[in-house]
Amino acid sequence: MIFRGRTSRFKAGLKGGFLLLLILALPPVVPADCWVNPDAYTYRFVNPQLIILDEEGVSSYSRFGDLYNDQYANPEEARQTNNLDEWYERFCGNVERSDIAALLYGRTYNRLTQLARLVDNENSKTSDIDPGLRRNSFARHLVRYHCREVTHYLVYCKRVEPLVQAPLNAFASSAPKRTEMEQLLEEGLTIFRQTESQYVKLRYAYQIIRLAHYLRDYERTIALYEELIPQTLADPSILFYWIEGHRAGALQALGRYAESAYLYSRVFDRCPSRRESAYSSFKIRTDEEWQEALLFCQNEHERATLYVLRAQNPKADLIAEMRSIFQIQSDNRALEPLLVREMERLEADFLGLSFNPRRGSNQRYGLPREIARERIIALQAFVREVIEAGTAATPELWKLSEGYLNVLAGDYFYANSTFDRLQDSLTNDSLRSQLEVFEQVLDVLELQEITDSTEVQYFRLLADEELVEQLPDLRKLITDKFRAIYLLDGRRAKALLMSYDLEEFKYNLDLSLINDLLALAAEEETSFDRRLLSERAGPEALVDLTDMRATYYLQRGQLEAAADIFSEIPEESWDNYGQYYPFIPQFHDQVEVTFSDSMRPYNKGQFFARMIELDNSARRTLDPDEAAANYFLLGLGHYNMSYFSYNWELADYFRSSTSAGRLVAGNNNDFVFPTIDSRFDNYESMNMEKALFYFEQARRMATDPEVAAKAAYYAAKCERNVDYTQGLLGRDRNYRYFQLLQDEYANTQLYGRAVAECLTFAWFVGR
Repeated sequence: MIFRGRTSRFKAGLKGGFLLLLILALPPVVPADCWVNPDAYTYRFVNPQLIILDEEGVSSYSRFGDLYNDQYANPEEARQTNNLDEWYERFCGNVERSDIAALLYGRTYNRLTQLARLVDNENSKTSDIDPGLRRNSFARHLVRYHCREVTHYLVYCKRVEPLVQAPLNAFASSAPKRTEMEQLLEEGLTIFRQTESQYVKLRYAYQIIRLAHYLRDYERTIALYEELIPQTLADPSILFYWIEGHRAGALQALGRYAESAYLYSRVFDRCPSRRESAYSSFKIRTDEEWQEALLFCQNEHERATLYVLRAQNPKADLIAEMRSIFQIQSDNRALEPLLVREMERLEADFLGLSFNPRRGSNQRYGLPREIARERIIALQAFVREVIEAGTAATPELWKLSEGYLNVLAGDYFYANSTFDRLQDSLTNDSLRSQLEVFEQVLDVLELQEITDSTEVQYFRLLADEELVEQLPDLRKLITDKFRAIYLLDGRRAKALLMSYDLEEFKYNLDLSLINDLLALAAEEETSFDRRLLSERAGPEALVDLTDMRATYYLQRGQLEAAADIFSEIPEESWDNYGQYYPFIPQFHDQVEVTFSDSMRPYNKGQFFARMIELDNSARRTLDPDEAAANYFLLGLGHYNMSYFSYNWELADYFRSSTSAGRLVAGNNNDFVFPTIDSRFDNYESMNMEKALFYFEQARRMATDPEVAAKAAYYAAKCERNVDYTQGLLGRDRNYRYFQLLQDEYANTQLYGRAVAECLTFAWFVGR
């Protein structure tokens, strides 16, 4: 099944309703620490902002946490936003909101005290305001209308503020400044009794109760609440819930956990900016306390809210909690975000499980959960109960969820039936957009074979960059599903190319894979293939693969074959594959060497030509010393492009400094090492066979003892490296060439230098 004719509508829906949804949808309840480990490899198509709530729902159930960025992700910012909104509303929009913020937040105590002096003077005018503040509409309003109570409250608030905040220095003492706080509290009580504005009285009550709480005088906190709040007749305000939070904290400190939990649930329910604080402070220790907390509830909604708050616990059984909420208040809006949250978790458990390329590693992150199968069956049953009851706040969401749960459970027939029924019945644009996404996910999951037409259609879909940006996991899902089908069809190269870039294959060259990729690059039959190669292998895929094939043979000492293959690359591109200095002898091996600009570098093509020329000359010449010189350079060429020398990049793409240590730890003659950088391990070019052969030829042919000694020393280095690769230690190692150097070349200058500078040879001589 391919797209079922939905492609254009799918894209249109995403670009319209779904994009609008991403911007405008209100966030559901999702606790900060209750999601899948971000390192797990999963697919996500449940829109976490799917829930469309009315104004009441926003104030009750907008989520908190840092899983997604939203207006309540930062509690302090949310508190300030709510506070500014309320001040702005109280002044009927006659002042600029930004001007209110400029006076309320930051170091504004001095400015406020200056304003207070002007407000107290009946003759003062707005022109008397400090020039730096004169353009502030809030400041002008306070002075123009001599808003004495508001201005003096703001000054008082600024005095309280530093005493009821955590210290900036995390190591500073948090002990309260009791004397100063108690004085401010008493001063606030005096002002409270003299204040006429009910709203300002409420704000003083908040600061006074707040001070008592931070003084840790919990009995007085409760007493002040009982004394002051009945005296305030202000209109509904967020301050009541801020005060309620302090009252709840005091009750909890006094051991009245049930009543405290009930109050925190009210704050959680009605004050989004304090939702995370209410959840983190909520504490029920026993079943008895839970039952007692339920008795405080005044109605079904409050009882349901207690369950909603308990459901925020990362270890909560969401389905059990949803059942409890549903039984108490079947149209409770919190059921919707809880449903979405559980579907997100089940999506991580099940979606694409059969073809997820990292299914094994996901087990480290607990995916899929052991209880996942049990949970999806239970959720399916509960969703059906809600649909049958017909009392849900948003019935369409539950019907849509039923279809997607069928997708996750692998019941594609029933999923198709559900989605088909919803096609004409869904009226909510956001849910219709989510339906389109779910249908496309189902299309991908149902794929059993990939034909040319399949590739063309999915190519068109993935070519829509805007769509892919909106749904980043769509590309991942399609890629992994295609990869699984290609593997089943025996198209291994194409399958691997779906998941890995060409660079990944360079760690451990696979000739069969390279040949298959070369065939694919040469044909490029479809636009899908071209896009795939362009994304995974780059614009020069054919020549890059040719270089890889040549390098494969070079790593195995087959220089002539490597040269023939590399010659297929246009000569003007040879420099793109590196510049090397292969014939510089090193007495002490170094991996990183800087050469003079005056020295002539070789590209790979030139290196191959020079090595073949040296070999032919060495074989043809009748002069033994010329042959010895040529053989020595041939040995250097092979040695210097090995793991152990500076030109390693000539015959390899990646080198790990830890590989040598792994060799010492044990035999590893295949030179392949596990690495976190590649799924295919890392081959190191450590073979010394060719280098040792040519150094031995140079030693045998040389008539000059110094030349022969030099060749013997470099052969000894090859022998040492072979011992490394075999994991030999100490006296178990081969020292044939050191013995030869001692026996036959002790009178050479090279011998003296080796004794002086080579610690291993010096140990050998002196043992």
